[in-house]
Amino acid sequence: MSTTIKFLLLGMVLILGGCAHPITITPDLSTVGITQQTKSSKSIGYYLAEPVEKEVTTSGGGGDNVKYKPYKDLETGLYKMYAGIFSNVTLLSSSSDPARSKLDYIAAVEISTSSSSPSLFTWPPTLFTLNLANNISDAKGTVLSNVRTSGEGRAEFSEFKSDFGLAGKRASQEALNKMQGLLVSASFLGKGLDETTKTGSAVNSKEDQLKELQRLYGSGLITEAVFSERQRAILNQ
Repeated sequence: MSTTIKFLLLGMVLILGGCAHPITITPDLSTVGITQQTKSSKSIGYYLAEPVEKEVTTSGGGGDNVKYKPYKDLETGLYKMYAGIFSNVTLLSSSSDPARSKLDYIAAVEISTSSSSPSLFTWPPTLFTLNLANNISDAKGTVLSNVRTSGEGRAEFSEFKSDFGLAGKRASQEALNKMQGLLVSASFLGKGLDETTKTGSAVNSKEDQLKELQRLYGSGLITEAVFSERQRAILNQ
């Protein structure tokens, strides 16, 4: 390709660049929030630190951007994540929702994102990072813990024909699953997962839980990081 043509193509990219293409970053819910074989008898309510309709713009490729609504896209995934740990989960309207007085734990959910792509000619991001924070307090507002993690998603150009937000969806899935693993073993729960309600006629043994965890990991339903976190939580029970 001649130098002149390269400059013309680059000029076209710069002229056409700057668009914000809409995508969604809702993960595959079948791979999010694996239900623990025993749940905590404690209750939790959570609220979003930003409006659910808040739209965010981050970088894509070719000088373009992508726009999406992270709180809305993760809303169902967040509920499923908590429901895998706690027997009672409530979505609160705000930090001052009166329903909080009847709950054991309150979680303020914060989400931040970034994305990028080295391509000059295609706009979907190939790298996406989602940071997820749970600021945990009790019903009176006493801060108990600040649990933070992040998920990273990557997607090849060949995958974009079917899903432009694929990197973002993979990042969301990883962040939610990692957060669940951290919450299961978080110090604020104390013996919360020992004082459980039974999901069957009897609480499964550690051996059974470890076998189930290995099955989930072998099937690709959880990441290695989540596997390690949950394995440690089971062994520490």
